[in-house]
Amino acid sequence: MIDNKERIGRFTSSQMSRLMSNGRGAGTVGAPFKSYVSEKRREKRLGRSLSLNKGNRSTAWGEIMEIYLVQKLGYKTYSHHGKITTVHPVHKYWAGSPDLVQSGVKVADIKCFEPDNFTKLADVILQNDLEVFKKEYNSEYWQLVSNACIHQVDKAEMVLFMPSYSELDYIRKWMNEEEPEGDESSKWKYRFIFDAPDYELPYIPDDCEVYSPLMTFEFEVPKEDKKALEERVILASSYLNNDKSIV
Repeated sequence: MIDNKERIGRFTSSQMSRLMSNGRGAGTVGAPFKSYVSEKRREKRLGRSLSLNKGNRSTAWGEIMEIYLVQKLGYKTYSHHGKITTVHPVHKYWAGSPDLVQSGVKVADIKCFEPDNFTKLADVILQNDLEVFKKEYNSEYWQLVSNACIHQVDKAEMVLFMPSYSELDYIRKWMNEEEPEGDESSKWKYRFIFDAPDYELPYIPDDCEVYSPLMTFEFEVPKEDKKALEERVILASSYLNNDKSIV
């Protein structure tokens, strides 16, 4: 994702919560807004991402589980965008890479967390309250709002997945037979799924009565939040091609 040319020098959905940060004074922006604009301005000048790809087991697990979720568990009404970046149809410095898009209807993002983060987000999803989700998962909320703006839809969905214990062997078999990644040089990333004992992998016990492997939260994106985000992107974009102090 970091070598995606469409993302270089553009404000992307995953960082939109930084643009939405407020300062102490009324109508002012916060420090995260300023630091993000500064990063993107320097990135645009450099012509490459400022970030380096330093993956770990958690990242690799999330990647392969996203592929598994889409290929084996349905979501056929969506198209899987994965690493596809779409530029906003009007604002050229605004882009996003939603995991799933149902054209003209909604966007979705997939989270395949390990147990600690899975249960935290699951507890919020179980409340089925947009304001709680917005408060507790501000970054994820604005990412979804941003992608809804880019794809011009009114609905968004958070998709949370962690397999059940009895699914682990099936996942290993699927990985062996399907070769979902299809890249021999990168398969080492997933070797731990075969080598690690079950207790070192993320899973939900089969007898768990609170959490399900697949949990979702769908909501109508507030029009006022779409408008507020667009205004912040326009403001941020005004600093990209100059040396103006970011205020």
